[in-house]
Amino acid sequence: MKEKSKCLFLLCIIFLSCLFGGCSNRVLRSGSFEDPTLLPGARRIGTALWDAAFDPYIGVTTAALIVTAASGKDKQISSYATQHTPVFGSSENAKKASDIFVAASVGITVLTYTVKYLPHIMESPDEEDGCPIRTEFGMSPRFHAPIAAASAGVIALGLTSGTTEILKTTTGRLRPDSSNTYSFPSGHTSSAAVKNAYSAKIISSMSLPRSYNYPAYAVLTTLTAATAWGRVEGEKHYPTDVMAGAIIGTFFANAAYKAFLGPYQYVENFNIQIAPQRAAVTATMTF
Repeated sequence: MKEKSKCLFLLCIIFLSCLFGGCSNRVLRSGSFEDPTLLPGARRIGTALWDAAFDPYIGVTTAALIVTAASGKDKQISSYATQHTPVFGSSENAKKASDIFVAASVGITVLTYTVKYLPHIMESPDEEDGCPIRTEFGMSPRFHAPIAAASAGVIALGLTSGTTEILKTTTGRLRPDSSNTYSFPSGHTSSAAVKNAYSAKIISSMSLPRSYNYPAYAVLTTLTAATAWGRVEGEKHYPTDVMAGAIIGTFFANAAYKAFLGPYQYVENFNIQIAPQRAAVTATMTF
């Protein structure tokens, strides 16, 4: 009976170690955002939405939007920007620059995704520890993170674009140049924001030194801000339009990424190791 109990216990350890990562271990580093799933549940989605709604960046931008709208300076700032064009020199230059910045955001997103997840995709099946179990739809574990991240990006972009278009048609705000009534919110800004926030999440998951992270975050934030100001200076949007676009894009990028890749709890180097001995098998769990 004792031998059977030992065998059952050992089988449970082997099953759990396979189920929870590769064939021998699962490591979630403190601060890592990697906990990929291809089909997030309702609770996980709810947590992601809650966390995204209370993101500090969104809080600051929302506060700025409320203050700008309440002060009545919205149109005044827009008028100053289009008359003086202090950054880009002309309205046409501002509009061209905002297009370029959106394209640059796309390039940065593709680059960060490739650097982060291409090694996972190119990994040889022989490097998967020979684990016979394939979690989530029978797919190889090496594809979990790349597909989860890609799904997060596509869903975030789709929700951002859809929400932006719905608000444009329902609010019917006249643009500063009176060209049409699709001023609120800014599509250029929401598009840049969702891509740059998504790129920031990928960079965060790389666990790079802070000396690398902070400049990257600064560049991404500046890129979104420059896109937004280009739309204001280009006489296409009011400040509240671009702030709303930044909030929408950032919210959906954060929510989608957290829904598909976590984190929801931090585990510091949790490992299970199984080592055969001459007359027995030892299982070691370290935290």
